[in-house]
Amino acid sequence: MSALRPERGRQRRPLNAFAFAALAKPRPMEDANAIRSVHDTSEPDLTGPAGSLAARRGDRLGYRLRARPPGAGRPDARGTNLEALSSLSALAALVPRIRMGTIVLSNTFRHPAVLAKMAAQIDIVSRGRLVLGLGAGWHPGEHEAYGIPFPSMRERLERLDEACRGIRSLWTEGRSTFDGQYYQLSAAPLDPKPVQTPHPPLMIGGGGERVTLRLVAAHADACNFFGGPKVFARKCAILDQHCAAIGRDPKTIRRTASMFLRFTTDQREIDRLGEAAAAFPGNQVSDAHDACLAGTPEQIRERLHEARAASVDTVFIPTVLRPLPEIRRDLDRFITEIAPEFR
Repeated sequence: MSALRPERGRQRRPLNAFAFAALAKPRPMEDANAIRSVHDTSEPDLTGPAGSLAARRGDRLGYRLRARPPGAGRPDARGTNLEALSSLSALAALVPRIRMGTIVLSNTFRHPAVLAKMAAQIDIVSRGRLVLGLGAGWHPGEHEAYGIPFPSMRERLERLDEACRGIRSLWTEGRSTFDGQYYQLSAAPLDPKPVQTPHPPLMIGGGGERVTLRLVAAHADACNFFGGPKVFARKCAILDQHCAAIGRDPKTIRRTASMFLRFTTDQREIDRLGEAAAAFPGNQVSDAHDACLAGTPEQIRERLHEARAASVDTVFIPTVLRPLPEIRRDLDRFITEIAPEFR
């Protein structure tokens, strides 16, 4: 596998990457209530020395899951932005243990049948370590810049519903036939199948309480949205109602939150992080401070206990609000100072 390297003398631009920490349910054979850290490399050269060493270092430290943002490249974003699925395919061949996934892909970017095939291949290359995160799509600019249609919210959610049905069918059925309003399959094969059975975990991103959480109840193995204990207490109660309406056990859905990490003893820094979180696109202003995992180690542990009590079992931490060297430092501190208490 050849590595793409920057031109000599050319200054590297920052990569629009995410880093994550996870209060995660363990795999089989791991201790219950294990906590693992999760992060994504900041190196554009994923297959070269810097990128692969970053991934392997996380693997050695016991990081639980490595996830990528969609990777289309928003016109308001700065720096480079790697495409998610091809990056994961490369990392899957380089890193032996960490689970890998997306947080989350926009359903509008790829036909669900194509996405199902690509995801199945990554699951095969990784020997069963993929988590496929998918959402309806929310950013008009990244669609307009590339000439990708951006339908109404109602249509995007209807498309997400059909996409989940089609993807799961292709992953599990010998031949799939589906006649939806937006997508159609006619005795479509997908072979070879993913390694994981019955299929790789499907995570739906978004916290819309009337429709998105209903789609989670109907299709997903996990959900993800911004917020902390207060947000989750409310949204999980609503998700449980959607599950009850269709007779599904709500305990079969993993609940994941996106929260912003910062170790600090300065309340002003915590307040500034909350203000930055409130300005983050897609985040609800009223929920911004609840989405902050900030303070002293004792305060962060307390927040994690509160999150777990609110049914959160995985916490993803995006790096978009802080310089990557700072978030790497905090993630390393997180895995050494915070994680042991939750193992």
